[in-house]
Parts: sequence; C-alpha cells; structure tokens
Amino acid sequence: MPEQAPEMKPLHDPLPFRRLNLRKRLVLILLIATIPGILVAIVLAIVALQRESEHIQTNAKRLVAIHAAQHTNVIQNAEIMLDTLVEALRLDQVEEEQCATFFTDWVRRYPSLTSLTLLDANGEDVCSSVGTEMPNRIASEDFFERVAQEKEFVLGEYSVGRTGRPLIIAARPILDGDDTFLGAIAVGIDLRWLEFLARRMDLPRGSTLTAMSVDGGVLNHYHAERIDSDEIAAPAETVPDETVRQAMALRGSGIERGDTVEGRPRIYGFETTESGGLIIAVGMPEFEEFERYGSALRDTLAAPIGILALALIAAGLASELLVTRWARRLKAAAEKMADGDFGVRVRLPNSRSEIAQLGESFDLMAETIERKQGELHELAEQRRALLRELNHRAKNNLQMITSLLSIKSGGIADVEARQTLDDIRDRIVALAEIHRLLYQDEDGRVSPNFVHQLGEHLAGFYGTPHRRIELDLADVALSAEKAITLGLVMNELVANACKHAFPDGREGVVRITLTNDGDRRELIIADNGIPMDAEYAAKERGSLGLRMVRGLVRQLGGSLEIEQGETWKSFRVPWPSS
Repeated sequence: MPEQAPEMKPLHDPLPFRRLNLRKRLVLILLIATIPGILVAIVLAIVALQRESEHIQTNAKRLVAIHAAQHTNVIQNAEIMLDTLVEALRLDQVEEEQCATFFTDWVRRYPSLTSLTLLDANGEDVCSSVGTEMPNRIASEDFFERVAQEKEFVLGEYSVGRTGRPLIIAARPILDGDDTFLGAIAVGIDLRWLEFLARRMDLPRGSTLTAMSVDGGVLNHYHAERIDSDEIAAPAETVPDETVRQAMALRGSGIERGDTVEGRPRIYGFETTESGGLIIAVGMPEFEEFERYGSALRDTLAAPIGILALALIAAGLASELLVTRWARRLKAAAEKMADGDFGVRVRLPNSRSEIAQLGESFDLMAETIERKQGELHELAEQRRALLRELNHRAKNNLQMITSLLSIKSGGIADVEARQTLDDIRDRIVALAEIHRLLYQDEDGRVSPNFVHQLGEHLAGFYGTPHRRIELDLADVALSAEKAITLGLVMNELVANACKHAFPDGREGVVRITLTNDGDRRELIIADNGIPMDAEYAAKERGSLGLRMVRGLVRQLGGSLEIEQGETWKSFRVPWPSS
C-alpha cells in the first residue's frame, strides 16, 4: 500500500490579523519593516532634544555669567573712577558750580552711572552732577556710617533714585594725611545697563532677564528676546514666583525649574555677582525652549514619516498590481470549484513568481480533479447500471419464487404443510417489498422515508376490517444493512401478532411504534389481542419466527423484550444508534 501523506496541521492567524486581507497584510509587513528606522529617527530626535535642552540651559547659565561679570566690571570701573576723583579733589578748594560741571562731565563719560555727589563729613551735599538721581539724606543711612568707619571703597545696597530709577550707591572716603575722615564722593550706578544687554539677547519667545537682591527681591525685570517694541520691561506676572526667587537666593548660582507668578513653568539660569550682591536670572519657557529648533526637528521626523506614507501608498498600489488581483482571481476560481465548476482555470500570466506558480499548480489541480471527477462519474454510471440490473433480476427472482410457492401450496392437501409454505411465501413477499423500498434510489442510498413507507406497506398488507394497524414512527437515518434487518424484524413481529393474537376473527389493534432518543432507538410492536398464557408463551418462544427475530435483533446490537400487560402485550426491540 502507498504511504499515507502526513496530515498537515491547520494554521491559525493571531486574532488581530484574522480580518486583514492580503493587501493589508502586505502593507502591514512593510510598516513593520519600517518601524526600526522610525524608532531610530525618534530616538535621534529625542537625543537631539535632550542635547538642545542641555545646550539651552548651559547657554542660559553662560549668559548669566556674562551679565554678572559685566556688573562686576561696572562696579570696578566705578571704584577706579572714585579713586581718581578723590586724588583730584580738595574739599577746601571746591566751588559748587565748577564741581557740578566737573561731575556732570564725568557722568557723561560712563553711561552706566547716573550721578556723582560730593559729601562733607556730616553727609551733607557739597555739590552734585546735573540731574542727580542720588537719594536725599544719605547721611541718615547706615551706608554713610560704613564709609566713615571703614575709610575705603564701600558698595551700598540697592536704592531707588529720585525719579524711581533703581540704583546701587558706591562711595569712596576722602581722608587727610592723618586718615581723618573729611567726606566722601558717592556715585549712583544705574541698573538699567541690564536693559542694554537684554535688548541684545536672542532667546526663545517669552524669555526674561531679572535682577534680584540677595534676599530675592526683584529690582529689574526685562524681556530677554528680540522684540520690536521700545518697551523692554516684562509684565509683572512673568516675574519668578516667590518660592523660586528664594531658592535662587539660597543657592546663589545654577539652574532652577519653577513657575512664574501667573503659574507658567520656566527654566532659570542664575548667578550672583562677585560684588554688590546682585542675582541675575535668565528665565525661559519650559515648553517653548525648543521652539527655534522645532522646525528642524519636525523636518527630521517629517522625512521618515513622509517616506513611510509614500512607501505605504506605493506598497498598496504595487500589491494590487503584483499580488492581490491575482490572489482575488485565485479565490474566485476556488469558489467556483467549490460550487462544482471543475472546468474553471486561473490562467495567470507566465512568470517565475510564486503567485504565477501557485496559479499553475491550481490549474493543474483543477485539471486533475476534473479528470478524476469524470472517471468517477463514469464508474458511478456503470455501478448504477449494474445495480439496476441486479435489482431487476432480484425482483424477478423473488416474484418467481413467490409464484412457485403459491402453485406448490395449492397442490398440498396437508394443512400444516400448506401453512408452512404460505408463511415462507409471505416472508419472501415482505423481503421483496423491503428490497423495492430500499433500492428506489439508483445510487443505492437508503430513502429517508424507508421506515414510513414500510409501515404503510405492512398496514395495507396485514390490515383487515376487524384488525387495524396503527403507526407512530419517528424519522431514523439507517444504513442499508440495518434497514434490511429492521424491516425483516418489523414484518416478522407484525405478522406474528396478526396470526396469533386475533383468532376466530377477533377484532383488535396492532400498533407499530419507532422512537429515536438520539443515542438509543426502540421498535415496539404491541397488540390488544388475546393474552399470552404460559403455554402460548412457551410455544411462541420456541417458534421459528421468534428465533429468527432474535438472530436479526443481535445483528442490530439490541435485545428482544416481551411484556404482557392487562390488555396489551408488546415486543420491544431497543438498540443503540451507533
């Protein structure tokens, strides 16, 4: 015998892919193939953003350091200027008008200075530059006492000038040869030099530059971006929150993340100047710090995304041109073949591609199936012709045997012998009818109405005016072998009941019941004729008919049960459906 081909295990799609057609699957494959490239691009973009973030923070800190250094340079310049003036002036030779002109010329040389004032030992103004911003009554402040006591350059706290301009006051004492304090020259340093630097910054939109005292108080607050307006002062709501200012004042320098007064997140780079105790902070919006680089990043990501979109479109068109239309053609041919059209062919264009080879294999399979189908039809037709011939001959032979038995029975004088021949003839007639009902289909299939047709035949054959046959038959599917066996059992039991249960023209009913409970079936032949006494029962159990019934029941795989009730006796034949 040829070796049986190994059974191929069925393939199962993962649940999410079961509803995807071939084109979508091909596009999905391309999408999966491009995912690593997209991930690399995203990772590179994230790395670039992180680097840019570090660069911006470093840049902010660098700018702050530059501003702090500039502030220190302004203080140092002021100290040098005061040293020069102290060496050049003598209090006993100063005239107020000449002094004012002299100081005004010096202030004009230094844009970061607002005013110069000559003070006597009591702190009273001797003379000042024109348009001085110096606060009134310096003598009453602790700053002047420090100048008198320390007798060296002193940098004071932040003050507000006469016109509201923020200042830092510095002073250099004037001493005689015995280091006696004679007075001082005070200079007002304008903090608005920060405005000059702020106008030249080019930071992200919304950035600010803030000057603070060492206790976190806000001295100046400017825009730190290039703006077209002359108004450089930033809105008060963009000032760092009190918590952030205190944190910067505590740390002195570094990077701090926090909110503005209005609650907007910012990144602050801050530094404390070496002189003057000034804290300078540059703040940038946290979520807009990459705005200037956003376009480049979008371009970086847009390129692979655009390539992916074009690739997906191209994949969809290419899959339609090269794969899916031929796959649909194969599917349509397979559906036609499933409907019984074995003459269908795919006929894909000649090619070395797998899809073309699949089409050729399909066409070859279709041709083989069509040829085999034709051979099967021819064999089936020959079988039907042979079966018709056999059935015809069997029917003729059974009719001939029945006729011979009838002729022979008519010539026998012995009643018992004649009855025996009549019984044999009736059984052969029943067998002929079963044969006729069984092979009505030329293909040899058992008719689904076989049991009902047999029951109607038995009712017509054995029924008489005084003996009625009742039928209660369920639908049962039977093989040819079991149909013949069941038909013979039904005929024998019905014939037995009609022959023995109603002697001398007694009236009654024979009931034929067939039940089907799925895995169990049961035939019941019951009658309400004469009861089965012990002598009758013993005679019946030893009769040829019942012996034949028991043999047939064993072929069904069942059993024969005889029950006698008050008015009915029954012969029950249960057997399994399998």
